[in-house]
Amino acid sequence: MSYPPTYAMPNPPPPKNNRTIKIVVTVVAAVLLVCCIGGVGGGFWFYNTIKEATGPAREAVAGYLDDTRAGNHAEAYRRLCARERRQVTEEAYIREEAGLPKIASYRITNAKVSNRNGAVSGTVMAMVTRTTGSTQGFIYPMVKEGGEWRICPE
Repeated sequence: MSYPPTYAMPNPPPPKNNRTIKIVVTVVAAVLLVCCIGGVGGGFWFYNTIKEATGPAREAVAGYLDDTRAGNHAEAYRRLCARERRQVTEEAYIREEAGLPKIASYRITNAKVSNRNGAVSGTVMAMVTRTTGSTQGFIYPMVKEGGEWRICPE
């Protein structure tokens, strides 16, 4: 009598190495955590850097608008750049500003600062509401003169 040939059973697969999987998952999680913390920290650093660069320009426009709203046009005039003050006398400026409707409120919406070959300039945008109820957007060109930000219309 002949028997059918016997076939060898394949070897069972080696047991999975759970330790390797745990190490890989731990390393990936650590890398993701470091990236997230770095991203958040970098975002805060970038935000603070921009705020520090644009803050003084924003404050200069806020001071100008506060002076104008209070009717203190002589102080507002002093916040203009030297070139503008050479072109318009203080008396003419005060006369022109006094003829406009008063500022009821304002909101500074944006500010940009740039440094091109040592010439520091920027723009500050604001929404100004007059006592007449009209609201208008203004762009204030800025230059840095003697370490202070000044409004310098083009």
